[in-house]
Formats: sequence, C-alpha cells, structure tokens
Amino acid sequence: MSTEAALALLVVALYLKDCLLLLRSDEALMVTGVLGRRWHAAFGRRDFTLAGREPWLANPFLPHVPVYRLRWSMRASVAATSPAPLGLRAEPLLWRLAPLVWGLWALLFVAVPLAVLGRFGVVAVLWLVGLVYAHIVVALALAWRWRVHFGLSGRAFALLSFECLVCAPYAANLVRRLSLAQTPREDFTAAAARLLPPEALAKVHRECLARIDQQLEAEPEDSAAAAQLQAARRRFDSAPAADDVAS
Repeated sequence: MSTEAALALLVVALYLKDCLLLLRSDEALMVTGVLGRRWHAAFGRRDFTLAGREPWLANPFLPHVPVYRLRWSMRASVAATSPAPLGLRAEPLLWRLAPLVWGLWALLFVAVPLAVLGRFGVVAVLWLVGLVYAHIVVALALAWRWRVHFGLSGRAFALLSFECLVCAPYAANLVRRLSLAQTPREDFTAAAARLLPPEALAKVHRECLARIDQQLEAEPEDSAAAAQLQAARRRFDSAPAADDVAS
C-alpha cells in the first residue's frame, strides 16, 4: 500500500471512530431527520458491546444531522417528565453550520484524496488543505459566537477547537459534537412520547423492555433491584400498542 493510500485510510478511520458512540444500557439517542422536520430514536447494539457499552455508529454520509444523548430510568414505575423549557428541542443554529460541514466533508473525503492519489501536484494539495482549515476556522468562529446556545463553556470550546484543528476529520463531525455536548433535562421515554409517531414509539418501548429484561437476568429474583425492574417493566407493558394509539 502506498503512503498516500495509507493516509487516506487513516483519515477515514479517524472520522468513523469519531462517528462511533458507546452508550450505557440506560441511554438512547434522539436524531433529527435529514431536513430537521422529524425525529427518530436510536439505540446501541445489545448483542455486541465494547467496554460494557452498546456501540452505535452515526451515519457517516449525513454529517450535518444533530444527535442528542438522553437517559431513561430502568427502575422507575412512572415515566419521568420535565418542564417544556428543559425538554429536548432541536437547536436551529446547528443547521447554519451544515454548509460548512458539508464543504469540509467533501474536501476531506473527495477532493483531497483525488488530488493526492491522482498526483495533481503539491501546490494543488496545499491549496485544498488550506481550504480545509479555512472551513474549520470559520465553523469554530461561529461555534464560539453561538456557544451560549450550544451550552459550551470556554474550556469545552477550547478542547473542541484543539481536537478539530489537530485532527481535521473530527471537525467534519462538528454538528454532532455540538449537539452531543448539550444535556437535555428530559427523560428519553418522555421525549420519545412527545416527538415520535405511534409506530416508532412502540419500537422504543420494545427496546426498553429488552434492556430491562437483560438487567433482570443479572439480578436475584427476590432482590430490591429486581422488584424495581419489574415495576418499570409493567410501565412499558401497560403502554398502548401502536395500533391502539393510532386508533
């Protein structure tokens, strides 16, 4: 393998690594639609864990789509709720970063590899690398300007900037990184009930039940933890099915 091909693979590997999230069994994701109009829920893989966490890979071809991480209670018999101001909502300013993120994505994974592998010359490659960092700098400047909306402290922004400038593939995930930095104070199941259609909500309940059952298998039957899990299980068992909600 040539050095150029190895570098191209390294860039892709770093980007995919940054797309990978490791979720606790009581964590799930709410992902906005491609145009930001609809939501859908996402869970990690139950049948394959890494360091005890459930892996989930964000779509590498949709770098502009925000992703939000939420918690849900496995041991609560009643779904948690939160006031509307603290609930999950899409941050509209994230969509303003979409053109920059897409431009960066196209430069990193299309233009620069073509220039390097096609041997277009050092000058052409340097121009493209300069464009890459111009996109990163502008995107970070906007993130700094809107940091209050994104819930970023000065220290968090400094760390984000360092990572994006040192490792350009991470910058292609800037929208996801900014959305994941936000901490909605709403239970995942409450957000799902508010934002998802009946069929998707029924699937969420099935996924939650499956994780509760996994935890039950690891607890002694007569333990307090098992009793709490059973109570939480009844909460999802009693939830209406998709057909009942639709009717």
